[in-house]
Amino acid sequence: MDTVKTTPKMSIVLEAVKELGGEAFAPQVLTYLNEADADRTDLKTIKSITSTLGYIAKTGLATKEKAAFGEKLLTKFKIEAIAE
Repeated sequence: MDTVKTTPKMSIVLEAVKELGGEAFAPQVLTYLNEADADRTDLKTIKSITSTLGYIAKTGLATKEKAAFGEKLLTKFKIEAIAE
């Protein structure tokens, strides 16, 4: 696999998903970041986190699948590899 360089936003989200057990939904990541009071100027909405997770999945660092989250069907992301 080619080395993937991550952006600061990607690193924050990857670390949050890792702390959540390696797989998570965007609302879970947002809640984690809010509770952890992460140092961030971005990533304050579910949409921005979903976009970042989607890009991470495109790079091959994560996979995504639809799964139930409460009464909704949302995309669940699972970390596949750790970037440098």
